Amino acid sequence: MIRGALLHFTLSVGVMTLLAGALIWSAVQWGYGRELSLKTARIEGLEREVSRAVQVGQKPNAQIRDETLDFVYELRRFIESAVQAMKAQGVVATASRAVFLGADAPPVELVLGFDRRFRVRAGLLRKDLLSRLSVSDRDEQATPKYEERTVSAMRAVADDLERLARRLGN
Repeated sequence: MIRGALLHFTLSVGVMTLLAGALIWSAVQWGYGRELSLKTARIEGLEREVSRAVQVGQKPNAQIRDETLDFVYELRRFIESAVQAMKAQGVVATASRAVFLGADAPPVELVLGFDRRFRVRAGLLRKDLLSRLSVSDRDEQATPKYEERTVSAMRAVADDLERLARRLGN
């Protein structure tokens, strides 16, 4: 009788251990599967970016210049429409706001719109333009802060890209 109970207990513990192990294995596989799918999606996104960069690198200088000038035009239109909207809403730089956020700190919508539509492409265009210019045509000292989030910095980015595109020539 004790032997039967001991055998039953051992079997129960063994089955429970097996079930717990299977449950842990499933959880680990699910976690790794999720992580793997996220990394796969990230890799696919990076492959698209590399493909786009290769395509840009194969374009002639005149086409890159024209695309950059079109981009600058759209960026300036975006900035000016946002500034007009700020003025219409009565957003002005008060003394306390100027101290904490910078004299021309834009509203969150402007920053998010700039980040979403222009910031990454502006950096990529700048790198491509600099790689195509001779060392004497580059003006590394005049590099605006591409990561800064003020209206004047956004305008400086547009000015910088236009200057580099015009130096590219044909």
